[in-house]
Amino acid sequence: MNLRPSGYEPDELPAAPSRDEYVGIYNFNIVMSSKFLYFLSMKKEKTKIVYAVLNWGLGHASRSLPIIRALTNEGYDLTIISDGRAFHLLSKELPNVKVLSLKGYNVNYTKNPLFLIFSIIFQLPKIIAGIIRERKFIKRFVEKENPSFIISDNCYGIYHKKCKSILISHQLRLKFPPIFAKLEFLTEYLNRFLIFRNYDKILVMDFREDLNLSGELSHSRKLLQDFRVEYIGPSADLMEVKTKEIKDFILIIISGPEPQRGIFENLVLEQAERLKQYKFIVILGKTEQKMFKKTDNLKIYSSMPRKSLMELMAEAKLVISRSGYSTVMELYLLNKKALLVPTPAQTEQEYLAKYYQKQNLYLYRKQSDLNLAKDIELALKFDSQQFKSIKRKLFNLKEYLHLNDKDDRVQEEN
Repeated sequence: MNLRPSGYEPDELPAAPSRDEYVGIYNFNIVMSSKFLYFLSMKKEKTKIVYAVLNWGLGHASRSLPIIRALTNEGYDLTIISDGRAFHLLSKELPNVKVLSLKGYNVNYTKNPLFLIFSIIFQLPKIIAGIIRERKFIKRFVEKENPSFIISDNCYGIYHKKCKSILISHQLRLKFPPIFAKLEFLTEYLNRFLIFRNYDKILVMDFREDLNLSGELSHSRKLLQDFRVEYIGPSADLMEVKTKEIKDFILIIISGPEPQRGIFENLVLEQAERLKQYKFIVILGKTEQKMFKKTDNLKIYSSMPRKSLMELMAEAKLVISRSGYSTVMELYLLNKKALLVPTPAQTEQEYLAKYYQKQNLYLYRKQSDLNLAKDIELALKFDSQQFKSIKRKLFNLKEYLHLNDKDDRVQEEN
């Protein structure tokens, strides 16, 4: 199977596709012909794979979709595990794949962002209980189904010593509020000795180069410098999206955990409705509902199939959204202009939004400071050329088809 798009140089692939290329083909090369398949050791006889997706907004589900679709197309027998809105999204997008519901961590956000860090600390017992549920589930599943591989997108209890276990994460180091920033290095110790040691490989959806999308989250690592980490490039569910002519509308994508998702929804709808000079399409991120509403300058959808959403994103002259990493990968691969509004007190999103603004890539605004009347015009002026110049070697899928009998498990250091 020839996975190389026609017209590209034999050894390199541009990091950002042009608007007349199929973005999905580009992304398929990154995911399915890179080291990712090397870690799966390519076995063609209906190899069973368990794929767990964290229910924390829709980002983890959306970034996992291209991998799941590609694995399904390659003939693997997949079982997907998720919860909540992520479960609903995966069930709708993958009607021919078994998707099981397993109660997740169910972390609740506070309305007052000042109390969020304390709220998360108080909910640690609930998170630990969720990990214990995952451990019990995967032990029973492995005994019954005997899968060959486990892939976990940030579900820390989904691994097993009898299977090759792969963790997808871009948070090698966690971000703390500024007052606790000097303690961030401790999270590398926690990740390595409590979480990462359980997995054969840690896959990071980013570039290895200094110029990258995740910044200190994935690249400011010392303890994890040579520890099972591989960079596989950005990933987004763009398989069937053909870039189109930019149209005169602004796309607003509402996402994230409650109650902040709802607060963001009310804020942007109130402001957008007053700006009659702009046309808006708003996606509320409520995958469990089916609703459409139209006003003079607004079209509001409760949710939308991924293909349709990505086509709208490709056509929009500006995207307003949270600064979750999965959303940013979509924006980057589609070469979009964006106004990023991080979830209040979610330190990862706040760090990323500030990082992109410093790189002149996207405009950042706090939710409490959002003023669409002014911010839209400012966001349209951002255009970073340096990210478009990144080039990366294209891995050859066929090279790894002969590695079936090799075990690349890395032994834990003594």
